Amino acid sequence: MGGASADLNLFGRISTYLTFNRGLLYGHTPAITDLVIIGKDQSPPPGFKKLNMNLNKGLGPSLYICYKIAIVKPPSVSYRASVLSRYPKTNYEDFPLPESSPLFCLPLGVCVEHWESSAQFPLPTFSTFILTNAYGFKMYGSAVTFYEPIKRTHRSLPRMWEDLGTEDRAQLHMSKCICMLSRWPFFSAFKVFLSSLYRISLSPGTLLPIERYISNLMSDVLFPSISRPRVMME
Repeated sequence: MGGASADLNLFGRISTYLTFNRGLLYGHTPAITDLVIIGKDQSPPPGFKKLNMNLNKGLGPSLYICYKIAIVKPPSVSYRASVLSRYPKTNYEDFPLPESSPLFCLPLGVCVEHWESSAQFPLPTFSTFILTNAYGFKMYGSAVTFYEPIKRTHRSLPRMWEDLGTEDRAQLHMSKCICMLSRWPFFSAFKVFLSSLYRISLSPGTLLPIERYISNLMSDVLFPSISRPRVMME
């Protein structure tokens, strides 16, 4: 740049240049966002980490790379989470659905994000939480959060583009969550079921409606007991 050589190996026989590869961008991804080269007696800038490898193998001063890692997040906007569908449709008399459950499933709200065209879908994430009412009654929540593309026919799509402040009318993606609430902390079992439910929802060859899998677990699968802690279904 400016007529100066970019060779880091000063006065050496073999030239050394710094190159980088731009990764595929999607939301909430740790990535190297800044690079700085310092000398032997210099300290890394605040927030940077030093790579202890001398880049200069020639006769010049020692040179070291410092890098900064941050969460790479595309343009996004958040909205208040709400329940889109539930099973059962009505509350159990002794087990009502808490009004605050959407806030625990998606504590950051529903995130609408504008991704690059080459972006990859992030893997679904699993989380747990515990709700306690005024009487000390506990509900154990298990949730799988994922992203899906927003249909072009979505009635709120123009507002989302406006809130994002982007002129690019590219495909937008929205965070969603499927959750189970139980009196029992069967987190491992619920993770398997919710993950399987998510995979089934993506399979084009599924013969049964997804509601059938939910009703089967809720109404047909026997509850384990002390004498029979394992329930096997064929």
